[in-house]
Amino acid sequence: MQDRYVADVGDFGKYGLLRVLCNTTGFESGPRLRLGVVWYLFDSKEERKRKPGDGRKTEYAKPSRKARFRRRDEKLYDVLVDILRRNARNVVTIRKSNILGRDAAFHDLLLTFGEIGRDDRKEARTNWLNGARSKTENCDVVFLDPDNGLEPKSVRPWHKNGPKYVYYDEIRPYLGRGQSVVIYHHLGRNKLGKRQILDCLKQLDTRLALRQQPYALWYHAGSARVFFVLPSRTHEVLFRRAKTTLKEKWGDLFDLYP
Repeated sequence: MQDRYVADVGDFGKYGLLRVLCNTTGFESGPRLRLGVVWYLFDSKEERKRKPGDGRKTEYAKPSRKARFRRRDEKLYDVLVDILRRNARNVVTIRKSNILGRDAAFHDLLLTFGEIGRDDRKEARTNWLNGARSKTENCDVVFLDPDNGLEPKSVRPWHKNGPKYVYYDEIRPYLGRGQSVVIYHHLGRNKLGKRQILDCLKQLDTRLALRQQPYALWYHAGSARVFFVLPSRTHEVLFRRAKTTLKEKWGDLFDLYP
């Protein structure tokens, strides 16, 4: 996650999904779940130079697109458009908006290694992860929001680009506490999106020895984004909300797998 992406069309789908799953919107009469957000907040001058146009996917906020997008979640739409208008694009603004619930918990410290050595990087990441787990201890659902997504084979956690990924070992503690987990993942271009999603679901199930079947929600506005949902035993309600409530409001923008 990077501040320059805040309030783009990806954020609109991301926070819209979380509001539905946790019933922050009040769309249904079921229980409201407390959300914890762990932003893997990455900051790199080199990254901004390499991709200067990133974060500009904000066409959804134009008057000509308003009718299509605002009907999904009017409150969320108005908050994000106001953030764009004020050029207040950072995660602190999201946290202060209460758009994810007044009792939502957030871990918004930077996870960027800079010039520190490998041993110091390991310690820095461990301390950062401990802080994330502490902040979200009393949450029902924890959202892990890395810049790129699930761990790749080629990048280790203490590599300079390690902060852009969430690693399987970092997911286990939340599951061990009985929390449901939602994970952001950016699809690559090496194979068909559906194939990537099914492969990731298999990896999650196998490597984490999940007790409940994971599923994925592929968001179709902007870049190729997918959200993996790992429900706890007590949160079967999440699948119902993904299958019914989300479909009613967001059906043409999200696909559910499997």
